[in-house]
Amino acid sequence: SMHHFARSLVPRPVKHLLPRTLKRVVVIGGGPTGLFCADRLRHHFEVTVVDSKDYFEFTPSVLRAVVDPSHLARITFDYRDVLEGELGVEFVPGEATCVDVSPGTSASSAGRGAVTVASAWGPGKLHFDYCIIAVGVSNGLWKPRLAREPTERQGAASRKVADVPGASAVPA
Repeated sequence: SMHHFARSLVPRPVKHLLPRTLKRVVVIGGGPTGLFCADRLRHHFEVTVVDSKDYFEFTPSVLRAVVDPSHLARITFDYRDVLEGELGVEFVPGEATCVDVSPGTSASSAGRGAVTVASAWGPGKLHFDYCIIAVGVSNGLWKPRLAREPTERQGAASRKVADVPGASAVPA
């Protein structure tokens, strides 16, 4: 759409200063579920995807790429090329460290909630009307649990961003 084309002409560090014409959705996680949500919502909302990696990889197929290196090109792609170049969705590289939703907050030009993102440029905030957390799972065959992560008995309350299999919408 013309809105996405116009935004693509503005340098990334100042895009947040543009007036908003649509409600904003922040998708945390660029895996299969996060990409599906971004693709489906991009026609109706201003969508931003946050992921800690600059590229997508279909992890279960990585072992095949070890024995057939040409397979790697079929299971990976650069987020910026696909999201911004083909889909018109903003991509922010970095780690979402906190989702802040203040109940009872009225809608404003900055949105109704904010995601704090730690990136190479330092911490920043992305304001949203809706937030989708699609970070997958933190443990299993492909992603062993990190020492700093709480166990299930410690509960999700001790985490600032919960690990969610699939995705869950957090309306602001």
